[in-house]
Amino acid sequence: MASQEHGGLSARGVMFLTDAGHRHFHDVLDDIYQPEHNPDGILSLGLAENSLMHNELLQYINDTFKMSSHYLMYGDGSSGSKRLRAAIAHFVNRHFNPVLPVESNHVHVTLGVSNANEMLAFVLGSPGDGFLLGRPYYGAFAGDFGPRAGDGRCRCYSRDVIIALMKLCQKHRIHLVSDEIYALSVWDNPEARDAPTFTSVLSIDMTGIIDPSLVHAMWGMSKDFGANGLRIGCIISQHNPTFRESLRQISLVNYPSGPADQIAAAILEDDAFTDAFVAANRARIAEGHAVAAAWLRRMRIPHAPAANAGFFLWVDLRAGLAGEGAGAAYDHELLKRLMRERRVSVSDALAFGGEEEGWFRIVFTHPRAFVEMGLQRLEGVLEAYRSAKA
Repeated sequence: MASQEHGGLSARGVMFLTDAGHRHFHDVLDDIYQPEHNPDGILSLGLAENSLMHNELLQYINDTFKMSSHYLMYGDGSSGSKRLRAAIAHFVNRHFNPVLPVESNHVHVTLGVSNANEMLAFVLGSPGDGFLLGRPYYGAFAGDFGPRAGDGRCRCYSRDVIIALMKLCQKHRIHLVSDEIYALSVWDNPEARDAPTFTSVLSIDMTGIIDPSLVHAMWGMSKDFGANGLRIGCIISQHNPTFRESLRQISLVNYPSGPADQIAAAILEDDAFTDAFVAANRARIAEGHAVAAAWLRRMRIPHAPAANAGFFLWVDLRAGLAGEGAGAAYDHELLKRLMRERRVSVSDALAFGGEEEGWFRIVFTHPRAFVEMGLQRLEGVLEAYRSAKA
C-alpha cells in the first residue's frame, strides 16, 4: 500500500529513504571538490576511486576509440556485445589463471559490479533468504541485497580460506559469489611481504570440493582500470547455463551502454597496453600507500596492518585521538560533524559492517598533492575535535 505521508511511495520506496545505504555517497558527489569548477567542494578520501592512471587511460581512449552505428542501436543484446564478452574472457584467461578457460558465453556484462550484485540477488535470492558476508564489507550491499532478497581490510583471502568457504557452501548448498573487483590492484607492501596475493575462485580445481554450478565470479573496470564512470562489470559463471539464461532474461533493464561497451573491449583486447597499465598502476598504488601510512605514523593513528590490495587503509581515529589526550569520552558524531564542516570526507567503517565506532576508511589512490590536501584537512578536523573536547 502506498504511503501518503511519503509522497505516495510504496513500502519499499520508503525503506530506500533510510535503509539503502547510499545517502552519504550521493551527498558527497553532489558537492564534490573540483579544482576549477568547485574549489570549495567536499574533498573525498572516502569513495573507492583510483585516479592514479587517468591520464594514461584517457589518452588511450581518445587515441583509439571508434564505434560503428551498430552500437547506437541495440547492438548484440543486453548482456554485452560479442566483442566485449570475448575480450573479457581473453583478459581473465591471461590474468586470473582459470583451471578451465573462460569462454565468451560464460560472461554476462552488467552496468558495473554493483549492478551485478543486484542481478544476482534477483536471480539467486528468494523472499526471506539471506546473504552471508565477510566483515567489513562493501557499504552498498545493504542497498543491493536487502530490498531484494575480497576482504574489506585490504588483504586477499588465501587459497585455503577460499577452499574452506567452498566446502561450507557445498555442505549447505549455498551459491558462492566471489567479488574479484580488486583482482589486479594487489601491490607490494614492504611490511606485508608474506600476505597472500590474489587467488581467483576460477583458478581452483573444484573437483571433490563443491558443485561448480554453485560458483560465480564478478569483475569490472571500476577498480583495476580506475574507471568507475564507465559502468562496465561482469558475472562469470562457467558451469550453470540455467543461471546465465536467467540473467539474460532480466537484463533488458540493465543494458550496458554501447559506447562504454566498445571502449572496454578495445582496452581489454590490447595485451601490451593492459600489461603496462596494470604494472604501473600497482607501483603507483604502493607509492600512495606509503604516503598515507607515513602520515598515520606521524599522527600516531593506528591502522589495520599488512594491507596489500585495494585503495584504502582502515584507521582508528578514536585511538589516535585518545593517544593525544583528548580528554572526555570519544564523541563519534562530533568528529563526523567536524568533517562535514571542514569539507573532507572519509568513510565511516560502521557503514561497512564495522563493529566499533571510530574506525574510518582513508583512500590514497589519487595524485600525491590531492591526498596530502585531504590529509591536511583531516588533520584540521582532529585539531578542532581536540579543542572542542578540551
